[in-house]
Amino acid sequence: MTGVDPGADFRGAYDTRQGSAEALRTFGEGTLLKTTTAWLGNSKHVSQAKRGDVVMKDRHTLGICVGLHSLFVGEEHGHHGTVYVPTADCTRAFTIPFDAPSDGEDR
Repeated sequence: MTGVDPGADFRGAYDTRQGSAEALRTFGEGTLLKTTTAWLGNSKHVSQAKRGDVVMKDRHTLGICVGLHSLFVGEEHGHHGTVYVPTADCTRAFTIPFDAPSDGEDR
C-alpha cells in the first residue's frame, strides 16, 4: 500500500522462534522493539493508536490497530489465525511514517 516493504529480508528467513531471533540480529536491530523503532520511529502511547497503526502487545508480538481492537496472527485458546485483542491491552503504538500515494498517483 505504501510502496515500502521493510520486512522483505525477513520473509522466508526463519520458521522457528529461535530462527526469528537470529533473523532480527541478522536483518534488524537485534530485537523486535529495536527493529520496529528503527523502521517506524519512536512509539506513542497506545491510547493514541489509530486505525492502521502498528501496535505491540508485548516485546514479541506486533499487530494492526483497527479501532477498539487490534488484529494479531497467532494462537489463542486453541484458535489459530487472526486473534482480536483489545487495543487498550497493547503496550505501544507506532504510526506508519511512509506516505501512501494519493488518488491521482500510480498505486
